[in-house]
Amino acid sequence: MKRLALFICTLLCANVLSAQTEFIVGNLKYKVSSSNPQIVSVGAADATITTANIPATVTYQGTTYNVTSIGYVAFADCSSLTSVTIPNSVTSIGNRAFSGCSGLTSVTIPNSVISIGEAAFYNCNSLTSITIPNSVTSIGSDYFHADGTFQNCSSLTSITIPNSVTSIGSKTFFGCSSLITITIPNSVTSIGPAVFYGCSSLTSVSLGTGITSLRSYNAYGKAPTYGFFHDCSSLTSVIFEDNSNLTYIGYGTFLNCSSLTSVTIPNSVTSIGGSAFEGCSSLTSMTVEMNNIPNLSDIRLNSTLQNLTIGENVTSIASGAFNNYSFLQNITCLASTPPTLEDNTVFPYPNIASLKVPCGTLETYSSATSFWNMFFAGRISENGYNVEVSVNDETFGSVTVESDCSTGTLIATANEGYRFVIWNDGNTDNPRTVALTSDTAFTAIFAAIDESSLSEDAEVAKIGVYPNPISGFVTVEFETLQEHSLLRIADLGGRVVKTFDLAAGTESVRLDIRDLPSGVYTLMIGNTTKKLIVE
Repeated sequence: MKRLALFICTLLCANVLSAQTEFIVGNLKYKVSSSNPQIVSVGAADATITTANIPATVTYQGTTYNVTSIGYVAFADCSSLTSVTIPNSVTSIGNRAFSGCSGLTSVTIPNSVISIGEAAFYNCNSLTSITIPNSVTSIGSDYFHADGTFQNCSSLTSITIPNSVTSIGSKTFFGCSSLITITIPNSVTSIGPAVFYGCSSLTSVSLGTGITSLRSYNAYGKAPTYGFFHDCSSLTSVIFEDNSNLTYIGYGTFLNCSSLTSVTIPNSVTSIGGSAFEGCSSLTSMTVEMNNIPNLSDIRLNSTLQNLTIGENVTSIASGAFNNYSFLQNITCLASTPPTLEDNTVFPYPNIASLKVPCGTLETYSSATSFWNMFFAGRISENGYNVEVSVNDETFGSVTVESDCSTGTLIATANEGYRFVIWNDGNTDNPRTVALTSDTAFTAIFAAIDESSLSEDAEVAKIGVYPNPISGFVTVEFETLQEHSLLRIADLGGRVVKTFDLAAGTESVRLDIRDLPSGVYTLMIGNTTKKLIVE
């Protein structure tokens, strides 16, 4: 009978731990996984804990467990906790794991961690910096009503997000009022609303090419109240990386970003929500190109905006779209067909703004029946291309240019004792008429009349350059010179960078040009030229 009682007791004692789901070792509490009894999650045994040195394994009653996660609310509200050591065995940090740990100043997350839960560091207002390892693929949840992973970490000044991260949940950095700058890598394809709401010290943001939209929060059909950068009052610039996939900028995205002075919106954007730039009072001379947005509604860029560019693909502009912009001075519309203006409230009326339109569309925009003419009558002009002119030496001569939207006439005038030789691209016409298809620049090259290289007798019918392109030495061949001449090499700006003497009777010369930077040059003997490419 005694033996039977002892056997039953042994069985019961052996099964106590299998029925038990939690145990405490030191100042840490462990919870056995319901799916795998060999692993445990870890948390604080007591809210007064000050340090947490989490082990990779823990042994209890003769059984060794692997510590693989920091559980839900594991160290929540442990306000005295100042130091945490996380081992490489941990793969996840649960929701609200360290929320309310107001004494925590820094955390090192090992490369084993692949996910960080929502509100994991919520209200850790002493946390100054954190580095997210390359193993992490997601931060927080996109569920808006949840708190953000680093929400209200008011002392956080910097954070590094690795290329492994593909999603960043809503409100992740909400209220991080000390965060100064951040770069979102190209790997991130999903980013929730209100991520940077209230980051009042944030000055610059670089957004990668993977992001497709900047969404705002809409509460049950009501107007959104949380924009992506809402109330980032120190934000001065936002960079959308080249070849961006961004198509949508949501309602109030930059609402009240009062220090924003520059933002480049990629051509991929096809829609901008209402009030996207409302309250951006420093955007007084910003040009916004909306090339792929066909229908412009009331996006409220900024009531003090002075310069506005409307993209070439815009086909219609809604009622009141720019009606509040009484400071507008310069408007450029790139659309060849005048976009339809819904009514007479699209722009402020009256106004003093001038309107520039594409070449050849002046008559259409100025039609008496056009709303465009009503708004800008007498202040509509065609937007021609800029032609910049210069000379190789201002003491030698000058250049004037007359241009309309499609052609330009260049006139080089030499000063006394000098004569025009050539334009920097090798053309010798003067006056010269050029067709304009883009902004362009020309340089006139002058030289003294008494230089033998400029005499009619010194002209060379043909120049051969071998090899070309070249790096190092080049051989120049030409017809036999009748008299002493000069060989000049000029850069694209028309500046003569090398000069060589050529004796009468010369037919070829080998030149050392190893000191010339890579680029395109013009080789000149008399009034004959040859393009020279230096690699």
